[in-house]
Amino acid sequence: MELNYTPQNADGSISIEKAVAINEAFQISRQFWAHQVERGVLRTPRSFINTVPHMSFVWGEDNVNFLRARYAALQQSSLFRGMRYSEDHAQIKEWAPLVMEGRDPQQKLALM
Repeated sequence: MELNYTPQNADGSISIEKAVAINEAFQISRQFWAHQVERGVLRTPRSFINTVPHMSFVWGEDNVNFLRARYAALQQSSLFRGMRYSEDHAQIKEWAPLVMEGRDPQQKLALM
């Protein structure tokens, strides 16, 4: 998910309204495609609709703090409950090995 979908407010809180609206629109589009498959209009949805993970990766203390707050804010919506977050280098290396290649093991970073 794009980081600009969750801007930080002047008081430091994270606004998730845009992210929720975009996710809701996406859910409606999934219903539309499912309806088209049920009607026989589309025969092979797997040829063009595939689930892929979306990741946000940041480094540096300020960015990590922002991503941590963003994750906490998004967890308030059931649309984002399955998201995972980590600041652990080993865990992030499992999720995104190429991103971690050659990184300083002391660098502050986070991925969700």
